[in-house]
Amino acid sequence: MAKNNVKKHVPSKTKLKKDPGIPKLPDLKQRKSIQQQKAIKKVAFPGHADADAVMAAEPTLSSLALLAAEAQAQEASSSNLGESPSSGVNGSVQAQQRRYYIRTLHKVIDEADIVILVLDARDPEGCRSRLVEEEVRRREHEGKKLVFVLNKVDLIPRANAEAWLRHLRHTAPTLPFKSSTQQQRTNLTSHTSPALLNLLKAYRRPTGAKTSITVGVVGYPNVGKSSLINSLKRAKVCGVAAEAGYTKDMQCVQVERGVRVLDSPGVVFDDESAEAAAGSMLLRNVLKVEDIPDPIAVVEQILVKTEHSKLQEIYSIPQFNSTLEFLTMIALSAGRLHKGGTPDILAAARQVIQDWNAQKIPYFSVPPSVHSSSVPVTLSDSTIAKYGIEGNVAPGAENIGAAAIVTEFAPAFDLGNLFSQADSGAFNGSSGDCDMQDGHEDDQS
Repeated sequence: MAKNNVKKHVPSKTKLKKDPGIPKLPDLKQRKSIQQQKAIKKVAFPGHADADAVMAAEPTLSSLALLAAEAQAQEASSSNLGESPSSGVNGSVQAQQRRYYIRTLHKVIDEADIVILVLDARDPEGCRSRLVEEEVRRREHEGKKLVFVLNKVDLIPRANAEAWLRHLRHTAPTLPFKSSTQQQRTNLTSHTSPALLNLLKAYRRPTGAKTSITVGVVGYPNVGKSSLINSLKRAKVCGVAAEAGYTKDMQCVQVERGVRVLDSPGVVFDDESAEAAAGSMLLRNVLKVEDIPDPIAVVEQILVKTEHSKLQEIYSIPQFNSTLEFLTMIALSAGRLHKGGTPDILAAARQVIQDWNAQKIPYFSVPPSVHSSSVPVTLSDSTIAKYGIEGNVAPGAENIGAAAIVTEFAPAFDLGNLFSQADSGAFNGSSGDCDMQDGHEDDQS
């Protein structure tokens, strides 16, 4: 009986515990940022026990510049660690897009009777393409002609523009041009359009079945190809924007009866080595500012080409001794700062490049003293293989510089009168020196 009276052990129901959820961990991102700031201060102020006290005391320009450089280096290293595979995909897309533009360029040259190579008046030699020039000369027997248009002549002094015209006219007929900056969509006026139209009509074949001409407009991005066509048409028929690469496909515009113009996307030509042309290429506004991989290196090129006193006047800053000090001053004056007050020199560099593209920073190049036509130039073997060009010597290259007596010109090809008409239209009312501070509303594709 005693055994029966013993209570049996009945396990009690287990009490359910509430899920505590995700434990609250310290903010790793914030902790990493604090560690980076401490490391920067330790590098910027070696030997000081309390870097915070030094910063709070009186920061100097050199110390801020050093802090900005260290912060930029830390940001670059962290971004490199966090790079995604999509960056490789974007590079592949850009390569495919460029190949498409090259094919479109060849199509324009194939269809055109006259090829207009548009040059930016601030750097005409940098906007020339040996590929296009040699390809057109190679096909002169097919009736193709090459014409240079020196666009944006209102952005440089008149004497400089006239010097470039004399230089370029040794190579091909060259006309100065100022695209229309009017806002309406129709009845646009340009004093330089009539001379260019007269030159194009002069090339029209007076006999034979073909009485009309097709004109192809080619050149680097953002030299003003679409704006030139709008000025010839006197209407906004081609889309324009103040950024490179706005024109994506070939467009056909009937300017007037018998004159058809082909607009083409801007192409960055590989006539020079990548290392030699990288800095100067980006100064031509051929890439969007946000797509430039190293904007600080581009600013270094700007400082080489521009007088420091002019930059001090434009940005109202004191004298500087280096690119880093210059960007630090720009960042401080514009309020472009990181957390903690460190100057954002990357954002400052992009701002300077935007000012350069908007002509806030004046610049123009000087033509070379010896004309390049004095030495016959051929294309490299790599360029020939890349673009499928047959032969690397321009027809007639062996006769460059040879003298010939010309008794008279045909009436339709009186280039002297055409040049005079174009020059008077471009420089009408100019005193010889333009105001380099004025902006330009027509920097489109």
